Amino acid sequence: MVNKSAYEIHSLHLSKEEGGGRPPCPGSHSRPPLNILECRRCLVYRISFSCGRLYVGETGRCWKSRVYEHMKQPAGNVRDHVTKCGCHIVLSDCVVLRDSLVNTHFRKLVEHRYIQITGEDNISESLIKLSVFESMFLDMHMNS
Repeated sequence: MVNKSAYEIHSLHLSKEEGGGRPPCPGSHSRPPLNILECRRCLVYRISFSCGRLYVGETGRCWKSRVYEHMKQPAGNVRDHVTKCGCHIVLSDCVVLRDSLVNTHFRKLVEHRYIQITGEDNISESLIKLSVFESMFLDMHMNS
């Protein structure tokens, strides 16, 4: 018998419903401080803070735009953490964890799994709850 939730996760991964036809990145992406990051879309990313903590997020847009927003106008967990801690984002330590995730729903599942596996240093929160089987299935596809 096929586990229905695993099949649904797999079909989400294969779906190419969005991501095409997006405008090119703006010229500001080639200027400091963003010039050290590569323009990429439809991904899960990790932001590192000077205190050693981490934030995992996802975006369908160029991640440079999203990182810049976190730096200039932090909101939610990032704002709360930076305000409380007094630390700052270390741009050179920000990384793409997984890209080519054009399906929004699958991207959010992958983000959730990275939030789970990055542990106590992560300030991110996820509202998604996965079964053990769903987590194992995601792990198999995240490592392929």
